[in-house]
Amino acid sequence: MTPTTVRTTLSALALALASLSSQAADTVKVGLGPAPNVVSLAPFAAAQALGLFKDANLDVEAFEITDTLPALTSKRVTLAVGLPEPILNYYQQNPGKTLPIAFFYNLLPQTFEFAVAADSNIQRLEDLKGKRVGTGALNWPQVDTTRAVLKSVGIGERDFTFSAVGVLGAGFHALRSQRIDALNFNDSWNDMFELTGFKLRRLHYPDAFRGLGAGVFITHADTLREQPELLARFGRAYNQGQRACVANPAFCVRAVWQQYPQTRPSQGALINNEADAVTLLSRRLQLIEADPAASQGRFDHTRITGYLAAMQGQGYFKGIALDLPALFSNQLAASFTDYDRAALDARAKAAQ
Repeated sequence: MTPTTVRTTLSALALALASLSSQAADTVKVGLGPAPNVVSLAPFAAAQALGLFKDANLDVEAFEITDTLPALTSKRVTLAVGLPEPILNYYQQNPGKTLPIAFFYNLLPQTFEFAVAADSNIQRLEDLKGKRVGTGALNWPQVDTTRAVLKSVGIGERDFTFSAVGVLGAGFHALRSQRIDALNFNDSWNDMFELTGFKLRRLHYPDAFRGLGAGVFITHADTLREQPELLARFGRAYNQGQRACVANPAFCVRAVWQQYPQTRPSQGALINNEADAVTLLSRRLQLIEADPAASQGRFDHTRITGYLAAMQGQGYFKGIALDLPALFSNQLAASFTDYDRAALDARAKAAQ
């Protein structure tokens, strides 16, 4: 996109935003991933509670779906939270074919990591050779990246044991009971494990394998082409909601529990109090804020290209053909952070 095109697009968006007060609210249906929680729902809840979606003249309906691609291609949802790996796998397995979708907002950087007991003799990735690694399920989209990471440090598929140990508590028990030597979970799940009192040592993926984000907003290509200002308004309000949670995470936790009561912890839950929920949310937000691209909803095409090259170097995504700027679109990214951050921080901090 040329500078002139960017200026023209942003000018059109500004005019559209200025006329919102005289229009009926636009409905945006958001498909959430399975088992949404405080960490993933916080920006939505904050944007709703602070009236940020209302300010953007949006009526946002967020609900859990299990059929992301069919929901998007049929336009049953306006957009959905998703992972990029399944789409990359589709293009790898179906050369010459395209899907009518686009990623338009980068939600967060790579979050998967290895975790071992703090007193383990495993100090670095190379030490996982000959060890037992557990993950939630072996068909998870991130598993190929895990295998490639280990292969890059000289650990082939026959050099370690990779097994499915289940999610959350089941996986925690597998490591605590020494049935496995390392867990391959995301950062928030490992944070949750530590909040139970178990001390971990984290082993992060090499930087080359961290270039692909762990979550995106996906929309139909028609929607991006025909309703860019709608998606821009949504992305801006979502980014504001996320920023509000940085300023006042406790407010965001309470907002999630009020709007999504099914996420309120029950007796015996792993995380069963507000303080721990605030810790989980704050740690995830720190990860996002530390990433220049994800904090702005923007895709770093250089890092994504580097990720693909690193994966191809280990035998994955060979020959994949992508229109990277079209699939990982930054068409609207400049509008996502076009707001007064100081004023928003003050508004969030004053919220109860």
